Amino acid sequence: MMFFKVLPFFLLITNHLFAASPVILGDLDELSWQMQPFHLAEEANLRIEATAHFSNGDWHAKGWILDVVNKRVVWEMRRSNIIEMDRSGQCRIDETIVLPAGEYEIHFANSSRMNWRDRNFTSFLGRLFGDHDRARDLSHEWRLVLQELDSGLNKMQLTPPWRPDDLLVDLTGAGDYDMIEETFQVEQETAVHIMMIGEGRRSSRKFYDYGWIVDLDTRRRVWQAKVRDSQHAGGADKNRIIDERHVLPPGNYKAVYITDDSHSLDGFNAMPPYDASRWGMWIRGDLNLIQKGVDLESLPRPVVDLTRVRDDEFLSQGFRLLESTDLRIFAVGEMGYSKTLVDKGWIVDAYTQHKVWEMTSENTFHAGGALKNVMADDVIRLPSGAYKVYYRSDDSHSFEDWNSEPPFEQESWGIAVYPVNKNDEENIQAYQMETDPDLLVSLTRIGDDQRVSEIFTLDQSADISIYAMGEGDRDEMYDYGWIENQQGRIVWRLNFRESSHAGGAKKNRMYSGFITLPAGRYRAFYQTDDSHSFMDWNAAPPEDPSLYGLTISRIR
Repeated sequence: MMFFKVLPFFLLITNHLFAASPVILGDLDELSWQMQPFHLAEEANLRIEATAHFSNGDWHAKGWILDVVNKRVVWEMRRSNIIEMDRSGQCRIDETIVLPAGEYEIHFANSSRMNWRDRNFTSFLGRLFGDHDRARDLSHEWRLVLQELDSGLNKMQLTPPWRPDDLLVDLTGAGDYDMIEETFQVEQETAVHIMMIGEGRRSSRKFYDYGWIVDLDTRRRVWQAKVRDSQHAGGADKNRIIDERHVLPPGNYKAVYITDDSHSLDGFNAMPPYDASRWGMWIRGDLNLIQKGVDLESLPRPVVDLTRVRDDEFLSQGFRLLESTDLRIFAVGEMGYSKTLVDKGWIVDAYTQHKVWEMTSENTFHAGGALKNVMADDVIRLPSGAYKVYYRSDDSHSFEDWNSEPPFEQESWGIAVYPVNKNDEENIQAYQMETDPDLLVSLTRIGDDQRVSEIFTLDQSADISIYAMGEGDRDEMYDYGWIENQQGRIVWRLNFRESSHAGGAKKNRMYSGFITLPAGRYRAFYQTDDSHSFMDWNAAPPEDPSLYGLTISRIR
C-alpha cells in the first residue's frame, strides 16, 4: 500500500536522508492526526514546543514521540510537563529531551471530544451565542514543534516511514471499509512475528478492525485476532494491539485485515493509538524460509459453488462423498433483525434432510461493509454419503443490488464448499437426487387439491428413509402422505405427533425417519387440501419448499 497516499499530510520527503528543519505539526481539524518519521544518527538534544488542550482530565490535542523499532513511547504530553494553562484548558509545553540514536516518529492528534471544562448555564449560553465557536477556534492554535538544539550538527534527519528488513506482509495503512490481503508461502516450519493494531472492546470481546491468517491448503484459520490476547495500544480505550509470535508449518497462507465504517486512517473518531501509522497488520519472518505470493491453481477447487446470489433466489446443489472427508465451508449472507439470517446457506443429508451444517448467528462474523453483512468460514468432517447444499436470499440486498454497503467479498455472496485437502477431490462426486438409483419415490412440489401416488418395489427386505413435509395443526394433518402395501394396508403415515416444525409458519410440519419394509410391492400417496401448498402459500412457506410432499429412498 502506498503509505503517503494514505497519509497525505506527511512532510514531503525523498527516499534519501536529509538535514532536517524544525518539524512542525499543526492545523488539526476535528478527527485529524499527523505524523513525521525522523532518524537520529547519534544521541541528540531536542527541544519540544507545543500548544495543546487539556481539560476534564483528558487531552483534546496531544503529541508523543515513538521509538518505532522498539515500539516504545519515549516522550508524550503529560499534565506534569505543562508550564502554562488558561481557564479553557489551552496549555503550553516547552522542554528539552535527550534521545539516543534510532528511528523515531513524532505524532500529534486531536481526540475530537471537545468537552470544555465549564458546564454551567452561563457557559451554555456562551456556546449558544458564539463563545463555544470561539473555543473551538482555539484548535487552530494547536501545534507541535520539534527541533535539534545544536542545529549545526544535523543529527536529526527526516526519513520515510521505517520498515524492518524482515517484513514479509504489510497490511498497514487501512482506512474505513477496507479489506487488505496478501498471500505467502512457508517452505519449512518457522516462527513469524505478528503485530496487529485495530479497534476492539473488551466489554463486547469483539474486534471491529482486525486480521487473521488462513492456511490456503486446508482452508483453516490458523491465527485470528482475539480481544483477550490484545493490550491497550494507547489513546482511546478501543485501540488494541497484538504483538506475538506464531509458528507456521510449511504451506500456503493468506493474511487478511478488514475494517468497519469508522476510526481508521481515514479519520480517527477518538484519540488514535501510539503507533497509528501502522493501523492494520504486519508479519515479519525469515525471508530465506518464506516467499511472497502463492500459486492459486495448486489449491483445492470448490465442490459446490452457489455464489453471486441475487434477490429472491433458492438454489441447491448436491455432492457425494465416497469416504469421510474434511470440507471447508465459506458463506456470506445477511443478518436481519433479532439476529435472524435472511440470506443464508445450509447443508443437509440428501436422504434424511437432516441439517449437518447451517449459517447461524453463532458461527458468523462481520463480512465488511454494512454491519448486517456476515460470513461463515468453517471446517467440518462429513461421513461418506450424499449431501445437498442450499442457499436462500430474500427480496433485497444481494449481489450487484445492494441497498447498503456491500461486503468485502461481493462475489462470494452465497455459499461455496471446498475439500480441505486437494487430494480429496477424487473422493467427491456430483450428486443429483433425481438420478439416484436408491431414490424410490419423489412426490414433491405438490399443489392444492392434489392426490398423487407412485409405486415402488423391494426385491428384498430393506431399510428405507422417509422424508415428508405437509400442513398440520392441533394434532391434525391437512397435507400429508402415507404408504400402503400390496394388500392396501397402511404401513406408514405422516401424523402430527411425530412431526416437527419445518420452518416458516407454525403449521409447516416435517418428518424424517427410517422404517424397515419386507420385500414386496408398495404404493406411496400424498394428498393436499384446498390451500397452503407449493407456490401457493397463505402463510410463510417452509424453509425448503421444494421438498413439500413425500420422498422415499433405500438405505444401503
